[in-house]
Amino acid sequence: TYNHLYGIPITALRFFTVYGPGQRPDMAIHKFTKLIDEGKEIRLYGDGKSKRDYTYVSDIVEGVMSVLNLNKDFDFQIFNLGNSEPIPLSHLVSLIEIKLDKPAKIKYLPEQLGEPSITCADISKSRRLLNYQPVVKIEEGIERFVEWYRDEKP
Repeated sequence: TYNHLYGIPITALRFFTVYGPGQRPDMAIHKFTKLIDEGKEIRLYGDGKSKRDYTYVSDIVEGVMSVLNLNKDFDFQIFNLGNSEPIPLSHLVSLIEIKLDKPAKIKYLPEQLGEPSITCADISKSRRLLNYQPVVKIEEGIERFVEWYRDEKP
């Protein structure tokens, strides 16, 4: 509206399931890591087949910096910043188990109403106009997160 009414250039960035060091403890990766590490039960909604587009924080930072460094005002643009490779929840949990070298105690619950079965960023416009290229694969990102988590534990 402000762009249309007042000619203010607007660039909006949409982040897709960002994770990494410093992640809030209520977010899935942090919560699952802590619970698995402590030998406590994790609760998964559905059968573990839902997928999310997990994006490591350094890839998001690169995307933000590419917008800032363009020195170009877009009239009005929205850019998706994600990894564009959805990962099943069950695979995410297994990666955390592997990196912690501990099994997860999983309690499956019914799917939550209204929750999408998959999220996936279409980053084609971000690749084209921002030269955005995520590089951290989920395996490497979870390894980095678990290392950070272990270093931060009291």
